[in-house]
Amino acid sequence: MLSPRFHRPVRRSKDGSLPLERGIPLVRRGSLLALGMIAMTASHALCDNQTHSELLADGKGLTVIRGNMWLCRAEVELRSLLTTLPGRSEQIERMQVEIETLRASNARIWSARIRIGLLLEEIARNGGATEEEIRGWRAQVRRLESQSMAPDRLGGREDVRRKLIELTNARNEMILSLLQVPRLTAELEDDYRRLRRDAEVTAALQSLGARHRLGPSKNFDREFRRLEHIQDRVLTDWIPLYQTSGRSRLGVLINEEFPVTFTWVGTGRETLITASMAEAAGLEIDDNGETVRVTVGRRTLEVWPTMISSLRFGGTVFREVPAYVLPPEGEDLGAQIGLEAFSEPSAIVRPDLLRLIFQ
Repeated sequence: MLSPRFHRPVRRSKDGSLPLERGIPLVRRGSLLALGMIAMTASHALCDNQTHSELLADGKGLTVIRGNMWLCRAEVELRSLLTTLPGRSEQIERMQVEIETLRASNARIWSARIRIGLLLEEIARNGGATEEEIRGWRAQVRRLESQSMAPDRLGGREDVRRKLIELTNARNEMILSLLQVPRLTAELEDDYRRLRRDAEVTAALQSLGARHRLGPSKNFDREFRRLEHIQDRVLTDWIPLYQTSGRSRLGVLINEEFPVTFTWVGTGRETLITASMAEAAGLEIDDNGETVRVTVGRRTLEVWPTMISSLRFGGTVFREVPAYVLPPEGEDLGAQIGLEAFSEPSAIVRPDLLRLIFQ
């Protein structure tokens, strides 16, 4: 037979409230309501902060860093750009040193080959050496020939050409980045001037708290001073020169923004660019205007005159350069340039130094 179950009576507190659970203090009903109000107030404050942050981020295009510093788009881009420039500059320096080392080594070996060749010619005329010595020198000439090539043709060797193209692209990309710095700096100043007059931005920052403020986040003078050394590496009086199918090629910038590769055609020739290049660079062409007949190789084509606002060769810039736009059927000819494009300084082609030099 089962024993009867006894229940201990529940003790109430003096105010009549019941204990919630063993070990947990008794809570008055009024206290629960107060806690609920506090939680609701905190929730509303959190929502308000989120709303203000969304206004600044989505409505005004600002980016927050360190939790309380609000930056305009131009400063975000400028900070990112200035961070990458030193590493890219060092990479360009390494590339240039590597190419110069290859060039100098090839020149030394080729020079030794020339000296031995001249010695053999003299021996052939005057004698003075045994057959065994002559065979040894000829073997040495063949070995040196296998290790080098004529310095003015080195830019066409596949590995050297590839390095020169990479260097050309890296230099031009660096120049384009350097040209962005003054533009972004001006935009930064204009953006913050406008944002400080924006009542919505001011109200949102005040609502978020005293620690929240508008940029700029720092003074960039130190970073700008460092750019001088970077500029010296790419804004030079020379640019890389390489060869494709025996023709010298070089990379320049049209109108300070569009990279293009020209074939060097020497003196007395018009500057030619393809229709696709002209369109990409935004050059003005009058399709209904007068055309000019030019002969390129064995082909005679009708071309349209245009004016290139600027042509940048490293640190040398030419303004208002007349040029002609090839028709679509001349696209395969590619862009071509010669001395006619240059006023002062004059350009000197030095394939043996792998450079086009201005002086």
